[in-house]
Amino acid sequence: MKVILSKKNPDGSYDTSRFLFDGIDMYHGDLVSKILELAPADDGSRPRKVKIQLVCKQDGIDYEFVPIDDDGFHLKTTQYPGLTIWFEDNSGVKYRADRNGIISLINELTTPLTLKMWVKAEPYTLPKLVEGVVLSDISFIVWGI
Repeated sequence: MKVILSKKNPDGSYDTSRFLFDGIDMYHGDLVSKILELAPADDGSRPRKVKIQLVCKQDGIDYEFVPIDDDGFHLKTTQYPGLTIWFEDNSGVKYRADRNGIISLINELTTPLTLKMWVKAEPYTLPKLVEGVVLSDISFIVWGI
């Protein structure tokens, strides 16, 4: 199973930056959406039961982003208390995560699937201004069978 993850710009062009969370103001607060595209590889495979998860790895320990309330839409981690992330389809319908923060996207990926990742950072999510890459310890995991 191979899935290609791409970032897209609002005009449909592809964002070639290797950082998923670039352009987010973690000091003053921010609300940013990133357009992601999951597509099957060109080898003709059709990934099934495609799922995603966000994991923060610090000091060799994995911290999952898990739902913060009963609705199951908004994900948080203890490592970044002011950070909330959720995913939507093109129609604005939110994807629900299970209690472990795993989101089941689609049963069979035959064509590219576009989704939006919303990132809300409360003011002072990071206690001081940081120049350079932030949130580089967060991994976006995609898998299926």
